[in-house]
Amino acid sequence: MVLLQETFWDDAYVDSVKHLCEGDIYCSNSLHGRRGVAILVNSCLKNKIKCVYKDSDGRFIHITYEEDGQLFNVISLYGPNVNAERVIFLNFVKQYTEKLDNLIIGGDFNTSLSMLDRGGKSNHVIDEPCKKLSDLIENNNLYDVWRTRNKSSRIFSWKRICNGELQQSRIDYFLVNKQLSSYVQNVYYNTTSLSDHSFVVMNFNCSNIERGPGMWVLNNTLFSGITEIGGSSPG
Repeated sequence: MVLLQETFWDDAYVDSVKHLCEGDIYCSNSLHGRRGVAILVNSCLKNKIKCVYKDSDGRFIHITYEEDGQLFNVISLYGPNVNAERVIFLNFVKQYTEKLDNLIIGGDFNTSLSMLDRGGKSNHVIDEPCKKLSDLIENNNLYDVWRTRNKSSRIFSWKRICNGELQQSRIDYFLVNKQLSSYVQNVYYNTTSLSDHSFVVMNFNCSNIERGPGMWVLNNTLFSGITEIGGSSPG
């Protein structure tokens, strides 16, 4: 299963590339071909997936995935760059998710969570978006998987040079319900030349049962701003 952000797709483009994807494409495209989020699913899972909701602004999509009698809620999101818009968006996400169990949220939040998540001339600020995101995490009993397992490490998922100075931050991550912690086998970042964002890869075993190795690998040359969920079974 692959979660995408900043796809910049429109419906016509999605129709033109569907034949390149062996599974299903669930996406939210904005009206002007900007922004965009999507979730790509392997064909072997198509009978286990349901698209519950997608916005019309290319920022939020929610699917459910059923495995071994459990229902997992998976969300791909892309937070606005503007603080005031991000506050409104995070308020929506908080209200939308407050009654969802087995929640997995992956994406570009455009918000860092600690001083360790900023580098260069970029400083972490506990502003209103940060407070809203912290409320979302607390109210849904979520946790930042990578940070919990790398308490003092520094890694940055977004980098750019601005006016000759390096700006970098960790604003792409997975938030997962704490009760699903044992299902997360590992999580790590991979840099790519396709985007100024890194891949975030999480291996997640939904059934928590030992199976053979393997993870579905997508030809990602079509996409940028990618957050990816892998698993011990194709996903």
